[in-house]
Amino acid sequence: MNDKIRSVTDLIESLQGSLFIQDGYIYRGQVNEEWKTKPSLLRRNADMSITIKTFENALFSPLFQNMKIPFLTLLDPIEYLSILQHFEFPTRLLDWAYDPLVALFFSCYSQNNEFENKDGVFIASNSLQYETIDLRKNTEYIMNYNFDNIDKNLFWSKLNNDDILIIKQLFKNPRLRNQNGCFMLFPLATINIDDSEYFSLEEYVKFKDSHLKKLNNEEIDDKPKYVFLAKKLIDKNYKKAILLELEKKHGICKDSLFPLLNNDFEMEEQFREMYISMLNYFPK
Repeated sequence: MNDKIRSVTDLIESLQGSLFIQDGYIYRGQVNEEWKTKPSLLRRNADMSITIKTFENALFSPLFQNMKIPFLTLLDPIEYLSILQHFEFPTRLLDWAYDPLVALFFSCYSQNNEFENKDGVFIASNSLQYETIDLRKNTEYIMNYNFDNIDKNLFWSKLNNDDILIIKQLFKNPRLRNQNGCFMLFPLATINIDDSEYFSLEEYVKFKDSHLKKLNNEEIDDKPKYVFLAKKLIDKNYKKAILLELEKKHGICKDSLFPLLNNDFEMEEQFREMYISMLNYFPK
């Protein structure tokens, strides 16, 4: 078999007979294999005039103003960020799919073929190795509350994570439902003295496994397992062929993963207003 994925069949054969298709495995595709695996918010330039934390606080400014947020069912900060994530706001959530073919699509697809000359990468991990927050079991603040009437300390405490968490949503918006996925919530943890660069998943796994290796060398009965992360490159010369195969044989394409809704334009306008509100949060 080729070292790189050159067809849907290549990927399926790589997965068959492996552990990668057992319960708990999740998949991610990145169209440029040179990228580190980290959320869009944590990729922001280090020379910004504002900190990442300040920028994230600004994301919540529409809630401070009690604006109506499409698809929001809970006054929960993670639920709120997951909605912004799918409307291209920078957050510290990272998308994952339960379906490996959906991840394969994202390892090949880019608007305007922007990365057609870069190999893509298919990534697999096991969600059972991370702590999980299931928003489907959290009905504490249904949306008949407004932001002024909730426990602010409890609200913000849900974003004070020191570890990577798996997030399962309560009600999925149409895009997330079609993409059949979950999220990783990253901590605001930096890897250098000047706090200008944040942990990627690769750096997190390396650090975690180094710690687990030390524990495994100690005299303990139940030795912890290492964090699993595997990657396979997607041959840049076969991206178009893979996308065509995914659409013709498996019904996976841009239109199926990003369905147009009857009120899409109205919602996009709402999110544009939210983004303007967020930018106005910063002092001039």
